[in-house]
Amino acid sequence: MIKKIAKWFLISLIGITLIGFFMPEKVMVEKSREMKADHESLYEQINDIKNWNNWMPWNKLDPNWIVKYDSITEGKGAGYQWESDNSEVGSGSAKIGISTFDSIIAKLDFGSRGIATCSFHFIKSEKGNTILKWKMDAEMELKPFARILGLFMKKTAQETFEEGLIALDSVALANAINRTKYKISEFEKVEIPKTLFIGKKITCSEEEIENQLGRIYGQIRASISKNKVEMKGHPFAIYYSYNPGKVIMEPAIEVSEAVKSVSNGLRQKNRMATKAVKASFFGAYELTGAAHESIRKYIIGNKLKLNGAPWEVYITDPTTVKDPLDVQTDIYYPIK
Repeated sequence: MIKKIAKWFLISLIGITLIGFFMPEKVMVEKSREMKADHESLYEQINDIKNWNNWMPWNKLDPNWIVKYDSITEGKGAGYQWESDNSEVGSGSAKIGISTFDSIIAKLDFGSRGIATCSFHFIKSEKGNTILKWKMDAEMELKPFARILGLFMKKTAQETFEEGLIALDSVALANAINRTKYKISEFEKVEIPKTLFIGKKITCSEEEIENQLGRIYGQIRASISKNKVEMKGHPFAIYYSYNPGKVIMEPAIEVSEAVKSVSNGLRQKNRMATKAVKASFFGAYELTGAAHESIRKYIIGNKLKLNGAPWEVYITDPTTVKDPLDVQTDIYYPIK
């Protein structure tokens, strides 16, 4: 009896092995969902690889896993490595290889278990919403049992993708709601003509910016009046370097013609003509960081190259309006 059982077990084992050899080496899983969150909010959650913990189902399988992030965590080149005693998680690495505003593609390396290409594609629906397509192409091991297991995994992975897309939409939507305190216009590429201005380059802390702007604009206006030239446009400030404890900036005002002399550390200078990405920000000034971050991601995602320091143009005096959403700040990033 035992010999018969052993015989049939061996035959079954050989049969499964032979079948496995004819199974496909690659498994493709794909899931799409029309999202409630906007394109930008979804992009932020995927493009920043640290945000994957907010919605990626596999990242939640082992709360004790060990993760080491690379020096780059956003956009192309962002990656991390993980280790886990959980057999479902194991060890491996993830790295974003392509990042544009329309698609993000990452490579997942599971070591001896194989590799996979994970891609996210943003598609505009007829209703104007964003359809997010999540796709994974996995190369299975040469072992026949692994190939058979891959087919069973496909159905489970599709269910997991659906779970992940729902979680991603929820997280991105929550972040979008938090942004209702401000508005950012559509980005546009503009041509900036050569500009003559009077300014003063200073170093200060983030907390001192508002007071420094008021003080230096007063000095510039006095110099403009003394030299009897006209002020053109709105006051602006160039930000050469920005860290909370140390900001290098230059409050400035464009003038119609060169002045004979300046004092109080002021200088007159030409800003050369350039192309730039522009966005208008509506909201309290202390929230403009969100606009800067969005423009930088747009530039990286569209493979544009910076061509100098960004600047802000202060269209609205905040003391003249009640609603912060009526305060407009135009932000420019020069590009090549």
